[in-house]
Amino acid sequence: MGDLASLVISRADLYLLSALRLGGLFFTSPVFGSRYVPGAWKTAFGVVLAAMILPLVPDPGNLPQTLPGWTLVALKELAVGLVMGYVANLVFVAIQVAGGFMDIEVGFGITNIVDPQTGQALPLIGNFHQLLAFLIFLLTNGHHFLIAALIRSFQLVPVGAAVAGVTTREALVTFFAAMFVTGVKLAAPVIGALFLANLALGIVARTVPQLNIFVVGLPIKLGAGVLLLAVTLPMYLSVLQPLFGRMFSDLARFLSTLSPAR
Repeated sequence: MGDLASLVISRADLYLLSALRLGGLFFTSPVFGSRYVPGAWKTAFGVVLAAMILPLVPDPGNLPQTLPGWTLVALKELAVGLVMGYVANLVFVAIQVAGGFMDIEVGFGITNIVDPQTGQALPLIGNFHQLLAFLIFLLTNGHHFLIAALIRSFQLVPVGAAVAGVTTREALVTFFAAMFVTGVKLAAPVIGALFLANLALGIVARTVPQLNIFVVGLPIKLGAGVLLLAVTLPMYLSVLQPLFGRMFSDLARFLSTLSPAR
């Protein structure tokens, strides 16, 4: 512990810069950036973790000695951490998008609840699926892999060496577009089944015009949607594990676009 404290004191500049990258990741990443975690706990954990990983952070050896130069490097490190967390969080955004599509079809679209992580109103099914995804992420040690990806990032992109270019922007746009595609794929079974239910209700409405299809159709769609969600829920783990794997491959791809050796 004494050796670690002396290392932090002797390399305070490197410690602060690596802590900024870690803090940016914590601010936007899943689980760590959630409002479920008190801010004091996140700050304390970040300070301790930054000190623990400091021996694993390569020394670039050419950190600026002037205040403007050091501030520029600090902002760059913070931006790297923020975008890393953003890329990691896209999987959970896709789950929210899928839940929003399901809510509209099932009939829960009129009901919204506040998401503690973003502070915004979210669909009921979307929030339920996101909370379930958080639990699965923790149960599969996804938070450990996220910290490992952070440590790996210092080897791929040393402190102060990040270089963003056209490939970085293209990669971020690709990740963002893939998020919407993933959301549609996750919601496709429920949306497809409820489309058939709407089609059947439309046929019934044309066949029996005396029937108030709006009064009858809403509970039918609601019951069918809840039943479909219950049937598909056991397959959720097998669906999410590949998504989490893609999360870390996307992080590696993003970091490779920042590497000065690319």
